[in-house]
Parts: sequence; structure tokens; C-alpha cells
Amino acid sequence: MTIQNLREKIILEYPVRASFNSMYYALSNPSGLESWFADKVDGYDDYLMFYWDGDQQCAENIEVDPHEFVRWQWKERESDAEYLEFRLVREEIGGGLLLVVTDFVDADEKEDAILLWNEQIKTLKRKLGSS
Repeated sequence: MTIQNLREKIILEYPVRASFNSMYYALSNPSGLESWFADKVDGYDDYLMFYWDGDQQCAENIEVDPHEFVRWQWKERESDAEYLEFRLVREEIGGGLLLVVTDFVDADEKEDAILLWNEQIKTLKRKLGSS
């Protein structure tokens, strides 16, 4: 009998103080993603190849709205319903931006995944001068 890990959708929100254009570039462009998300990112057509510590993963850009979000789907994924999404929401009060990250993680690794995202977003904010 095989026990499969249960996957869980997580949605994390981070207020950011940066221009929409600089944030969107950092979330959707290979060199922008390379500055905070992965050691190296190569892009071709609708695909990105991410490299971390000798490991690599390929993601396909499955949906994009240049005024709001970008959604990637990992080539090696648990389910077709899983994706990684970066969404920018303009706050009505104060005019700031909210970065909403949607990801799918193993249920038993949820806390570690949230801590990792918190660190990644701290790096992103520092790179954009938004800490």
C-alpha cells in the first residue's frame, strides 16, 4: 500500500512598497525572477527553467494578465490543478500594492513552505528597496 502526501493550496499575502511595473517585472521576467527567486532562470517561449543548487525545474506560463498576475505550472507536478501564481492587487486605501502568492505544498511541509516564502519575499523586497 502506498501513502500519498496530501497537497494543500496556500495563499499568502504580502504588502509591498514598490511600483507596479518593477514588481511585475520581478515576478514575470527571467532576470527579475533570478534576482530573488532562483539561482538562475532561463526563458524560452512560454517556458522558464529554474535552477537551485544544482537542481532544475521547468515551468510553463499557463495564464497571464500583465495588469494583474502571472501563473506558472511546473512540468513535474502532482496534479494538473496545481500552479504557482503571483498576483498584484492595488490597495484602494493608501494606493499600495499587495503581492498574493498562491502555491501548492505537501500538507506535512506547509509550515516550512510558508517560512521559505516569507524569506523569499523578504529578499524580493530588499532587492526592490521595499523592505
